[in-house]
Amino acid sequence: AKPTRVSYLYFPTNGSAPHDSSCQYEYVIAGSANKDIGDADLLHHVRDSGQIPTECIFAGFCTMGKKKGSKKKGNGKASDGAAGPEKELVQRFEKGYLKRCQEHNNDDPIAGIHQDIKAALKADATYTQMMIVPPAELTGSFESSKLTPLFTAVVETGYPYLKQIFVWNLILKNSDILTLAQYFKSAKPSVEQVEFMHTGISRAGCRVLGESLAFNRAVKKFSMLHNDIGDGGAAVLGSALVFNQVLEVLRLEYCDIGADGAEGLARMLASNASITELYLPGNRIGATGGVHLVKALASNRTLKRLDLQNNHIDCYHRAIDTVASGALTDMEEGGGDGELDCVTVIEAMGVHAARNGIFTYLDLFGNLLETRGGQAVVDLYAARKEAGAPTINIRCNPMQMHSDVYSEISKGTKWVAADGKAKKGAKKGAKKGGKKKKK
Repeated sequence: AKPTRVSYLYFPTNGSAPHDSSCQYEYVIAGSANKDIGDADLLHHVRDSGQIPTECIFAGFCTMGKKKGSKKKGNGKASDGAAGPEKELVQRFEKGYLKRCQEHNNDDPIAGIHQDIKAALKADATYTQMMIVPPAELTGSFESSKLTPLFTAVVETGYPYLKQIFVWNLILKNSDILTLAQYFKSAKPSVEQVEFMHTGISRAGCRVLGESLAFNRAVKKFSMLHNDIGDGGAAVLGSALVFNQVLEVLRLEYCDIGADGAEGLARMLASNASITELYLPGNRIGATGGVHLVKALASNRTLKRLDLQNNHIDCYHRAIDTVASGALTDMEEGGGDGELDCVTVIEAMGVHAARNGIFTYLDLFGNLLETRGGQAVVDLYAARKEAGAPTINIRCNPMQMHSDVYSEISKGTKWVAADGKAKKGAKKGAKKGGKKKKK
């Protein structure tokens, strides 16, 4: 059977050929091969690294869908199905793209994109993932954007199979962002996942993209990684997404967002009815921003996961010991993080998520909770258990935390692995251990 997926990814500049296989990938970074890596793991690996290795070049990426009408025969092989309609749409998209390039100051098509389209046609497959990365050049004649003919062709030909757009390590100009925004505003956008990493998007760019996504009915995952959008960018993006009804995952990682930006996102969460996961690792929201976000859980009924890793939500001694004694009031009147710390955030969680049965996971790893913060987590677990409320799993850092306290936290979240994924068979193993002791 033909592979259902094919990829052409990183390979060294010494001319080695990339590897093709069914749903598996082999890529080479700095001379060491890593085999049997799934596509999602590979994308996360490159994204989390924050950069594309300079010693490797990029040859594109495309996902190949199965042929429509493919059926299993008795000998286990797939028969060739009719790929006519799908192939015709890809061909029409390619012709429309080349035509628009000629009309657009006679610019050449973006090499990597055109190569991926031709690869899809050769494999009788649909072109679904658009990777825009170095060494691609986005500036055409007269400083115009090369993305303009590309997305004009997508809209005009009605191409329905484009599902993902990744833009990595390329500084986007205003004309590039406007082109993307116009596509997101189009009548029938098909893209479900968008990711910008190291693209130099500013507050103004966030405003334009946010407005284009406000009423978009296709994008379910939106990521802004390693872009210094700051508090202003986060606030304008949050204001626009209040009206969005389909976005499920929002990632704003390492974007220089502080407490004010977190407050803007909290206002969005209080009204938004679609986002289930919000990731804010590597920012500087502090305890003040953390409390803003946690307070939104009182009215939000969709958010399940909040990731606040490495956000300076640390354990500092403060004059106010409990939420009930006025910590939240002081914050709203301008009290800074000198009065608020990780304990405030955890206590606020107990207050504002008391009636929320949807929210299940808070990631505070990389913040220095110490023993006081750890004890606050233990107390929260105990209070929710006594009240019969669903457990909120809190991942935290054991650094400078008493071992007994961390052990109590682990008991409450022992089914949660280090990466936040559920461990299979943990409860089953515990039961077996109990039986052995009885014997």
